[in-house]
Amino acid sequence: MKPMDFSEHNAEVRAVWEAYRAGRPVRVPMILGVNPRIIMDDPSVNTKGYTFRDYFEDPQTLLECQLLMQYYSRHKLFCDQEMGVPAAWPVFIDLMNIHECSWLGGQPVFPPGQVPYCGPFLSEDNKRSIFDRGIPEVFTGIYARVAEFREYIEKKAGTFEYMGSPVYISGCTGMGTDGPLTVCCDIRGAGEFMTDLMADTDYALELLDLVTEAIIRHLKAFRSYMFGDNAHLPVMGFADDSIQLIGEKTYKELILPFHKRIVDALRYDSPVVSMHVCGNAQRHHRTLVEELGVNSIDTGFPMDFAAERSLVGDRCEILGGPSVPFLETHSPEEVYSHTRDILTSGIADSGRFVLREGNNLPPTVPVENTFAMYKACRATRIY
Repeated sequence: MKPMDFSEHNAEVRAVWEAYRAGRPVRVPMILGVNPRIIMDDPSVNTKGYTFRDYFEDPQTLLECQLLMQYYSRHKLFCDQEMGVPAAWPVFIDLMNIHECSWLGGQPVFPPGQVPYCGPFLSEDNKRSIFDRGIPEVFTGIYARVAEFREYIEKKAGTFEYMGSPVYISGCTGMGTDGPLTVCCDIRGAGEFMTDLMADTDYALELLDLVTEAIIRHLKAFRSYMFGDNAHLPVMGFADDSIQLIGEKTYKELILPFHKRIVDALRYDSPVVSMHVCGNAQRHHRTLVEELGVNSIDTGFPMDFAAERSLVGDRCEILGGPSVPFLETHSPEEVYSHTRDILTSGIADSGRFVLREGNNLPPTVPVENTFAMYKACRATRIY
Protein backbone atom coordinates (compact mmCIF):
# COMPACT_ATOMS: atom_id res chain seq x y z
CA MET A 1 0.00 0.00 0.00
CA LYS A 2 1.35 3.42 -0.91
CA PRO A 3 1.92 5.99 1.84
CA MET A 4 -0.94 8.47 1.96
CA ASP A 5 -1.60 11.75 3.72
CA PHE A 6 -4.79 11.25 5.70
CA SER A 7 -4.61 14.52 7.63
CA GLU A 8 -7.60 16.10 5.85
CA HIS A 9 -9.70 12.95 6.29
CA ASN A 10 -8.80 12.67 9.97
CA ALA A 11 -9.69 16.30 10.64
CA GLU A 12 -13.11 15.74 9.06
CA VAL A 13 -13.63 12.60 11.14
CA ARG A 14 -12.87 14.41 14.37
CA ALA A 15 -15.32 17.19 13.48
CA VAL A 16 -18.07 14.70 12.51
CA TRP A 17 -17.81 12.78 15.78
CA GLU A 18 -17.54 15.88 17.95
CA ALA A 19 -20.72 17.26 16.38
CA TYR A 20 -22.55 13.93 16.67
CA ARG A 21 -21.66 13.46 20.34
CA ALA A 22 -22.68 17.03 21.10
CA GLY A 23 -26.14 16.32 19.64
CA ARG A 24 -25.61 18.66 16.67
CA PRO A 25 -24.62 16.29 13.84
CA VAL A 26 -23.38 17.75 10.57
CA ARG A 27 -23.96 14.43 8.79
CA VAL A 28 -24.44 10.77 9.63
CA PRO A 29 -21.18 9.15 10.82
CA MET A 30 -20.13 5.77 9.43
CA ILE A 31 -18.17 2.91 10.99
CA LEU A 32 -17.22 -0.59 9.85
CA GLY A 33 -17.06 -3.68 12.05
CA VAL A 34 -13.98 -5.77 11.34
CA ASN A 35 -11.96 -8.45 13.07
CA PRO A 36 -8.90 -10.48 11.99
CA ARG A 37 -10.87 -12.68 9.59
CA ILE A 38 -10.70 -9.69 7.21
CA ILE A 39 -7.03 -10.55 6.59
CA MET A 40 -6.72 -14.27 7.49
CA ASP A 41 -7.75 -15.73 4.13
CA ASP A 42 -6.14 -13.07 1.97
CA PRO A 43 -2.63 -14.34 1.10
CA SER A 44 -1.69 -10.93 -0.29
CA VAL A 45 -2.08 -9.56 3.26
CA ASN A 46 -1.58 -12.67 5.40
CA THR A 47 1.82 -13.46 3.89
CA LYS A 48 2.89 -15.54 6.90
CA GLY A 49 -0.12 -17.86 6.68
CA TYR A 50 -1.53 -17.16 10.14
CA THR A 51 -4.41 -19.40 11.24
CA PHE A 52 -7.06 -18.89 13.90
CA ARG A 53 -5.59 -21.76 15.92
CA ASP A 54 -2.27 -19.88 15.98
CA TYR A 55 -4.16 -16.70 16.89
CA PHE A 56 -5.77 -18.41 19.89
CA GLU A 57 -2.72 -20.28 21.13
CA ASP A 58 0.21 -17.90 20.57
CA PRO A 59 0.23 -14.32 21.94
CA GLN A 60 2.83 -13.20 19.38
CA THR A 61 0.55 -14.33 16.53
CA LEU A 62 -2.41 -12.53 18.11
CA LEU A 63 -0.33 -9.36 18.43
CA GLU A 64 0.88 -9.51 14.82
CA CYS A 65 -2.61 -10.27 13.43
CA GLN A 66 -4.19 -7.45 15.41
CA LEU A 67 -1.64 -5.00 14.06
CA LEU A 68 -1.89 -6.29 10.49
CA MET A 69 -5.69 -6.07 10.62
CA GLN A 70 -5.52 -2.49 11.88
CA TYR A 71 -2.96 -1.47 9.30
CA TYR A 72 -5.18 -2.93 6.56
CA SER A 73 -8.30 -1.26 7.95
CA ARG A 74 -6.57 2.12 8.38
CA HIS A 75 -5.37 2.13 4.77
CA LYS A 76 -8.10 0.31 2.81
CA LEU A 77 -11.45 0.68 4.58
CA PHE A 78 -12.68 4.25 4.40
CA CYS A 79 -15.17 5.33 7.04
CA ASP A 80 -15.25 7.75 9.93
CA GLN A 81 -12.25 6.27 11.63
CA GLU A 82 -8.76 7.71 11.94
CA MET A 83 -6.76 6.55 8.94
CA GLY A 84 -3.03 6.01 8.61
CA VAL A 85 -0.48 5.08 11.27
CA PRO A 86 -1.68 6.17 14.74
CA ALA A 87 0.38 7.66 17.54
CA ALA A 88 -0.08 4.30 19.32
CA TRP A 89 -1.68 1.02 18.23
CA PRO A 90 -4.49 -0.37 20.41
CA VAL A 91 -4.31 -4.16 20.79
CA PHE A 92 -7.37 -6.11 21.87
CA ILE A 93 -6.78 -9.52 23.47
CA ASP A 94 -9.39 -11.19 21.33
CA LEU A 95 -10.54 -14.76 21.83
CA MET A 96 -13.69 -14.03 19.87
CA ASN A 97 -17.21 -15.36 20.42
CA ILE A 98 -16.33 -18.73 21.90
CA HIS A 99 -14.96 -17.52 25.23
CA GLU A 100 -18.09 -18.05 27.36
CA CYS A 101 -18.98 -21.47 25.96
CA SER A 102 -15.35 -22.58 26.28
CA TRP A 103 -15.03 -21.26 29.85
CA LEU A 104 -18.18 -23.14 30.88
CA GLY A 105 -16.98 -26.44 29.38
CA GLY A 106 -17.06 -26.37 25.57
CA GLN A 107 -14.23 -27.40 23.27
CA PRO A 108 -13.06 -24.93 20.58
CA VAL A 109 -13.16 -26.17 17.00
CA PHE A 110 -11.02 -24.57 14.26
CA PRO A 111 -12.52 -25.31 10.82
CA PRO A 112 -10.30 -24.40 7.85
CA GLY A 113 -10.99 -20.93 6.49
CA GLN A 114 -13.50 -20.05 9.21
CA VAL A 115 -13.63 -18.43 12.62
CA PRO A 116 -13.62 -20.95 15.49
CA TYR A 117 -16.71 -22.15 17.30
CA CYS A 118 -17.63 -24.29 20.32
CA GLY A 119 -20.03 -27.14 19.79
CA PRO A 120 -22.78 -27.90 22.34
CA PHE A 121 -21.65 -30.09 25.24
CA LEU A 122 -24.87 -30.57 27.25
CA SER A 123 -26.78 -33.46 25.71
CA GLU A 124 -30.11 -34.83 26.89
CA ASP A 125 -28.23 -37.43 28.94
CA ASN A 126 -25.92 -35.01 30.76
CA LYS A 127 -27.79 -31.71 30.63
CA ARG A 128 -27.77 -31.31 34.42
CA SER A 129 -24.04 -31.95 34.79
CA ILE A 130 -23.29 -28.22 34.58
CA PHE A 131 -25.14 -27.70 37.87
CA ASP A 132 -22.93 -30.29 39.56
CA ARG A 133 -19.79 -28.51 38.35
CA GLY A 134 -21.11 -25.03 39.08
CA ILE A 135 -19.65 -21.77 37.80
CA PRO A 136 -15.87 -21.97 37.26
CA GLU A 137 -13.47 -19.57 38.90
CA VAL A 138 -13.20 -16.60 36.54
CA PHE A 139 -9.52 -16.71 35.63
CA THR A 140 -9.46 -20.37 34.63
CA GLY A 141 -9.60 -22.10 31.27
CA ILE A 142 -9.77 -19.69 28.36
CA TYR A 143 -9.83 -16.70 30.72
CA ALA A 144 -6.49 -17.76 32.21
CA ARG A 145 -5.13 -17.46 28.68
CA VAL A 146 -6.32 -13.84 28.52
CA ALA A 147 -4.14 -13.05 31.55
CA GLU A 148 -1.17 -14.88 30.01
CA PHE A 149 -1.55 -12.99 26.73
CA ARG A 150 -1.87 -9.67 28.55
CA GLU A 151 1.35 -10.26 30.48
CA TYR A 152 3.19 -11.21 27.28
CA ILE A 153 1.97 -8.20 25.29
CA GLU A 154 2.60 -5.74 28.13
CA LYS A 155 6.19 -6.95 28.36
CA LYS A 156 6.55 -6.79 24.58
CA ALA A 157 5.09 -3.27 24.46
CA GLY A 158 7.98 -1.90 26.47
CA THR A 159 10.46 -2.50 23.64
CA PHE A 160 8.30 -3.01 20.53
CA GLU A 161 7.09 -0.60 17.84
CA TYR A 162 5.04 -1.20 14.70
CA MET A 163 5.48 1.23 11.82
CA GLY A 164 7.24 3.54 14.26
CA SER A 165 4.44 3.64 16.83
CA PRO A 166 4.16 1.82 20.18
CA VAL A 167 1.37 -0.56 21.17
CA TYR A 168 -0.93 -0.68 24.19
CA ILE A 169 -3.69 -3.02 25.38
CA SER A 170 -7.12 -1.47 24.81
CA GLY A 171 -9.31 -4.28 26.16
CA CYS A 172 -9.82 -8.01 26.25
CA THR A 173 -12.20 -10.90 25.82
CA GLY A 174 -14.26 -11.38 28.96
CA MET A 175 -15.37 -7.75 29.20
CA GLY A 176 -18.36 -8.49 26.97
CA THR A 177 -21.00 -11.18 26.70
CA ASP A 178 -22.97 -12.80 23.90
CA GLY A 179 -25.96 -12.86 26.26
CA PRO A 180 -27.62 -15.53 28.42
CA LEU A 181 -29.98 -16.93 25.78
CA THR A 182 -27.21 -17.18 23.19
CA VAL A 183 -24.80 -18.82 25.63
CA CYS A 184 -27.48 -21.35 26.60
CA CYS A 185 -28.01 -22.10 22.91
CA ASP A 186 -24.23 -22.49 22.50
CA ILE A 187 -23.77 -24.96 25.34
CA ARG A 188 -27.00 -26.91 24.87
CA GLY A 189 -27.67 -26.51 21.12
CA ALA A 190 -30.14 -23.95 19.76
CA GLY A 191 -32.84 -26.45 18.81
CA GLU A 192 -32.50 -28.32 22.10
CA PHE A 193 -32.67 -25.18 24.23
CA MET A 194 -35.63 -23.78 22.33
CA THR A 195 -37.37 -27.08 23.08
CA ASP A 196 -36.33 -26.80 26.72
CA LEU A 197 -37.92 -23.34 26.95
CA MET A 198 -41.28 -24.76 25.92
CA ALA A 199 -41.21 -28.37 27.16
CA ASP A 200 -38.89 -28.26 30.19
CA THR A 201 -39.23 -24.65 31.29
CA ASP A 202 -37.99 -25.22 34.84
CA TYR A 203 -34.72 -26.65 33.53
CA ALA A 204 -34.37 -23.83 30.98
CA LEU A 205 -34.85 -21.19 33.67
CA GLU A 206 -32.37 -22.94 35.96
CA LEU A 207 -29.78 -22.96 33.18
CA LEU A 208 -30.49 -19.32 32.33
CA ASP A 209 -30.05 -18.45 36.00
CA LEU A 210 -26.64 -20.15 36.19
CA VAL A 211 -25.45 -18.65 32.92
CA THR A 212 -26.63 -15.16 33.89
CA GLU A 213 -24.79 -15.35 37.21
CA ALA A 214 -21.67 -16.59 35.37
CA ILE A 215 -21.91 -13.65 32.95
CA ILE A 216 -22.21 -11.12 35.77
CA ARG A 217 -19.22 -12.65 37.58
CA HIS A 218 -16.89 -12.59 34.60
CA LEU A 219 -17.96 -9.10 33.50
CA LYS A 220 -17.38 -7.68 36.99
CA ALA A 221 -14.04 -9.47 37.34
CA PHE A 222 -12.76 -8.34 33.96
CA ARG A 223 -13.90 -4.73 34.48
CA SER A 224 -11.86 -4.68 37.66
CA TYR A 225 -8.97 -6.51 35.98
CA MET A 226 -8.70 -3.98 33.15
CA PHE A 227 -9.79 -0.73 34.80
CA GLY A 228 -9.68 -1.19 38.57
CA ASP A 229 -12.33 -1.74 41.20
CA ASN A 230 -15.63 0.12 40.87
CA ALA A 231 -14.94 1.02 37.24
CA HIS A 232 -17.77 3.15 35.89
CA LEU A 233 -17.68 2.82 32.13
CA PRO A 234 -19.48 5.26 29.78
CA VAL A 235 -21.26 2.39 28.01
CA MET A 236 -22.87 -0.67 29.56
CA GLY A 237 -23.19 -2.97 26.56
CA PHE A 238 -24.04 -6.58 25.84
CA ALA A 239 -25.55 -8.76 23.10
CA ASP A 240 -28.06 -11.57 22.72
CA ASP A 241 -28.56 -12.48 19.07
CA SER A 242 -30.66 -15.55 19.90
CA ILE A 243 -33.70 -13.48 20.89
CA GLN A 244 -34.39 -13.48 17.14
CA LEU A 245 -35.48 -17.11 17.64
CA ILE A 246 -38.35 -16.34 20.02
CA GLY A 247 -41.56 -14.32 20.02
CA GLU A 248 -42.30 -11.19 21.99
CA LYS A 249 -44.33 -12.94 24.69
CA THR A 250 -41.62 -15.54 25.31
CA TYR A 251 -38.96 -12.83 25.42
CA LYS A 252 -40.85 -10.70 27.95
CA GLU A 253 -41.80 -13.60 30.21
CA LEU A 254 -38.68 -15.77 30.12
CA ILE A 255 -35.63 -13.81 28.93
CA LEU A 256 -36.17 -10.15 29.80
CA PRO A 257 -35.82 -10.77 33.57
CA PHE A 258 -32.31 -12.14 33.01
CA HIS A 259 -31.36 -9.18 30.82
CA LYS A 260 -32.59 -6.87 33.58
CA ARG A 261 -30.36 -8.67 36.07
CA ILE A 262 -27.32 -8.03 33.90
CA VAL A 263 -28.14 -4.35 33.38
CA ASP A 264 -28.96 -3.81 37.07
CA ALA A 265 -25.72 -5.49 38.15
CA LEU A 266 -23.42 -3.68 35.73
CA ARG A 267 -24.87 -0.38 34.58
CA TYR A 268 -23.79 1.64 37.63
CA ASP A 269 -23.97 5.23 36.35
CA SER A 270 -23.24 4.48 32.68
CA PRO A 271 -25.32 6.94 30.59
CA VAL A 272 -25.54 4.52 27.65
CA VAL A 273 -27.04 1.04 27.72
CA SER A 274 -26.13 -0.55 24.39
CA MET A 275 -27.35 -3.84 22.99
CA HIS A 276 -26.19 -5.69 19.89
CA VAL A 277 -28.88 -7.87 18.32
CA CYS A 278 -28.33 -9.45 14.91
CA GLY A 279 -30.94 -11.14 12.79
CA ASN A 280 -34.70 -10.74 12.53
CA ALA A 281 -35.23 -9.21 15.97
CA GLN A 282 -36.76 -5.81 15.19
CA ARG A 283 -40.02 -6.84 16.88
CA HIS A 284 -38.17 -6.75 20.22
CA HIS A 285 -36.69 -3.26 19.87
CA ARG A 286 -39.53 -1.37 21.56
CA THR A 287 -39.35 -3.71 24.56
CA LEU A 288 -35.58 -3.25 24.79
CA VAL A 289 -36.06 0.52 24.95
CA GLU A 290 -39.15 0.72 27.16
CA GLU A 291 -38.55 -2.13 29.61
CA LEU A 292 -34.78 -2.65 29.61
CA GLY A 293 -33.69 0.97 29.27
CA VAL A 294 -31.58 0.36 26.15
CA ASN A 295 -30.73 3.64 24.39
CA SER A 296 -28.41 2.31 21.68
CA ILE A 297 -29.17 -0.70 19.46
CA ASP A 298 -26.61 -2.20 17.09
CA THR A 299 -28.59 -4.02 14.40
CA GLY A 300 -27.95 -6.62 11.73
CA PHE A 301 -30.42 -7.67 9.04
CA PRO A 302 -33.19 -7.79 7.97
CA MET A 303 -34.17 -4.27 9.07
CA ASP A 304 -37.04 -1.97 8.12
CA PHE A 305 -35.33 1.37 8.72
CA ALA A 306 -38.41 3.38 7.74
CA ALA A 307 -40.36 1.75 10.58
CA GLU A 308 -37.64 1.78 13.21
CA ARG A 309 -38.12 5.30 14.58
CA SER A 310 -41.76 4.67 15.41
CA LEU A 311 -40.64 1.61 17.39
CA VAL A 312 -37.79 3.10 19.42
CA GLY A 313 -38.43 6.86 19.47
CA ASP A 314 -36.08 9.71 18.68
CA ARG A 315 -33.71 9.33 21.62
CA CYS A 316 -32.52 5.79 20.92
CA GLU A 317 -29.37 5.51 18.83
CA ILE A 318 -29.53 2.98 15.98
CA LEU A 319 -26.52 1.48 14.22
CA GLY A 320 -27.10 -0.32 10.94
CA GLY A 321 -27.03 -0.23 7.18
CA PRO A 322 -26.77 -2.40 4.05
CA SER A 323 -26.69 -6.10 4.86
CA VAL A 324 -23.52 -8.08 4.35
CA PRO A 325 -25.16 -10.29 1.65
CA PHE A 326 -26.15 -7.12 -0.22
CA LEU A 327 -22.63 -5.71 0.04
CA GLU A 328 -21.18 -9.02 -1.18
CA THR A 329 -23.36 -9.39 -4.27
CA HIS A 330 -24.16 -5.90 -5.62
CA SER A 331 -22.23 -3.31 -7.59
CA PRO A 332 -20.78 -0.14 -6.06
CA GLU A 333 -23.49 1.87 -7.85
CA GLU A 334 -26.21 -0.28 -6.30
CA VAL A 335 -24.58 -0.01 -2.87
CA TYR A 336 -24.45 3.78 -3.20
CA SER A 337 -28.15 3.97 -4.12
CA HIS A 338 -29.23 1.53 -1.39
CA THR A 339 -27.22 3.41 1.23
CA ARG A 340 -28.90 6.69 0.24
CA ASP A 341 -32.30 5.01 0.52
CA ILE A 342 -31.49 3.96 4.10
CA LEU A 343 -30.15 7.38 5.05
CA THR A 344 -33.26 9.14 3.70
CA SER A 345 -35.77 6.62 5.12
CA GLY A 346 -36.31 8.72 8.25
CA ILE A 347 -34.02 6.65 10.48
CA ALA A 348 -31.42 9.44 10.60
CA ASP A 349 -33.77 12.41 11.06
CA SER A 350 -33.44 12.46 14.85
CA GLY A 351 -29.64 12.71 14.68
CA ARG A 352 -29.25 9.35 16.45
CA PHE A 353 -28.11 7.08 13.63
CA VAL A 354 -24.70 5.61 12.81
CA LEU A 355 -24.25 3.92 9.44
CA ARG A 356 -22.45 0.59 9.33
CA GLU A 357 -22.58 -2.71 7.49
CA GLY A 358 -25.14 -5.14 8.88
CA ASN A 359 -23.27 -6.86 10.49
CA ASN A 360 -19.51 -7.51 10.71
CA LEU A 361 -17.55 -7.17 7.51
CA PRO A 362 -16.35 -10.44 5.92
CA PRO A 363 -13.36 -10.61 3.58
CA THR A 364 -15.69 -11.34 0.64
CA VAL A 365 -17.05 -7.76 0.50
CA PRO A 366 -15.16 -5.72 -2.15
CA VAL A 367 -13.49 -2.62 -0.73
CA GLU A 368 -15.11 -0.69 -3.60
CA ASN A 369 -18.48 -1.39 -2.01
CA THR A 370 -17.54 -0.12 1.44
CA PHE A 371 -16.10 2.97 -0.26
CA ALA A 372 -19.41 3.43 -2.12
CA MET A 373 -21.18 3.36 1.25
CA TYR A 374 -18.87 6.05 2.53
CA LYS A 375 -19.31 8.20 -0.57
CA ALA A 376 -23.10 8.03 -0.15
CA CYS A 377 -22.78 8.80 3.55
CA ARG A 378 -20.68 11.93 2.93
CA ALA A 379 -22.87 13.10 0.05
CA THR A 380 -26.27 12.64 1.73
CA ARG A 381 -27.19 15.66 3.81
CA ILE A 382 -29.92 15.09 6.37
CA TYR A 383 -29.35 18.02 8.70
